[in-house]
Amino acid sequence: MNYSIYATFIITFFCVIAYYKRMSLFSPLVLNCFAWGVSFVPGIFFYTDYYPITNSVFTAWMVWFFITSILFIIFEPQKPARFKELCNSKLEIRFNYQYVVYILAFILAYRIWVVGSSGQSQFFLNLRLATMNEIGYQTIGLIGRFYPLILALFVFENIYESKKKSG
Repeated sequence: MNYSIYATFIITFFCVIAYYKRMSLFSPLVLNCFAWGVSFVPGIFFYTDYYPITNSVFTAWMVWFFITSILFIIFEPQKPARFKELCNSKLEIRFNYQYVVYILAFILAYRIWVVGSSGQSQFFLNLRLATMNEIGYQTIGLIGRFYPLILALFVFENIYESKKKSG
């Protein structure tokens, strides 16, 4: 089945919405539609040479594309001055999470050391094979799912100045 035609119709639909809402050509919705259009339009003309898309992959793409496009439409700034004001407001987290972040970073470092030194190969190769879920290698476990959050909080805590640090 040629999913490229269906995807092109969906992308065109959101381009029409962007046109009627008078969105900028550099808005996230238009850029997203353009990028996916460039990916799917060749599939219409070069169907035999195009990498085949399965039903589950196309369904996942449709869900992702619809959700992101609708979010781009909802959060498109109607009044740029008000949007700028919201962007410049301070974000404050109400509790001191610094020690929690240090504990999570320590646990992550310990799990990385355990996984890296437990395999048959070199340290970094053990980590790579463990993340690919190869048989015979330990995994980092649940802490690996929270790694992006841990890293973001750790960087935020150590880079940005707080009132306590500067005073």
